[in-house]
Amino acid sequence: GVTARTGALNTAASGSAYFEFTMVPSSGNAVSLSGISFASRGTSSGPLAYAIRSSLDGFTSNLATGSLLNTSVWSLYNTASMSLNASVGIAVTVRIYGYNGTGTASSNVANWRIDDLIINGSVNGFNASQCYTLLANTASTLFRHVAKNNADAYISIAPNPAHDYLKININEAISKNAILIIYNANGVVVKRQNIFSKQQDIDISMLSKGFYLLKLVNGEKILNEKFIKE
Repeated sequence: GVTARTGALNTAASGSAYFEFTMVPSSGNAVSLSGISFASRGTSSGPLAYAIRSSLDGFTSNLATGSLLNTSVWSLYNTASMSLNASVGIAVTVRIYGYNGTGTASSNVANWRIDDLIINGSVNGFNASQCYTLLANTASTLFRHVAKNNADAYISIAPNPAHDYLKININEAISKNAILIIYNANGVVVKRQNIFSKQQDIDISMLSKGFYLLKLVNGEKILNEKFIKE
């Protein structure tokens, strides 16, 4: 909870009240956000509007905005259309500002609270320079590469390069309830879907031509493989 100041949005040190969180990616990774949802409750003197901003531009532009209720009832707010993509290795601080309150809270009394914060996105990625060395052999059959990133798990993809579909084969150790994530050369998530079988066709027709990283995650098991979209 915070004591929210009155007046229009002000991002100065003594300006509008805000809640913030910071995401620090591990080496070689990047932060990507697609939406934030949170519950909010305010008293009659609490803020009537919110704005979400980030440290990527010094908190100068809005990622999302909306109105708030100040009826002391918890309400859920969803910013599913938000888009934020940081460069590899850059920490990102996100602030939820509250403003346009109708009065000043008493000393040591919180008149604005949030709860149930949910962040949609990822802190993943890869170094794009890793994609520019490709070793391939020509043969009468489709090129296939098998990645053995775990002792008891493997993934194979074909064809590679691919056009509209990518066929993946994985073993029993990782095939149940796995999540497939595809990143472009900038480390941005471009596709995500659940995997329930050992063999599955992945639709990549909507992807632009270029290099991609395919990551398969199932608990502590993580498999990575690169492919080209032609």
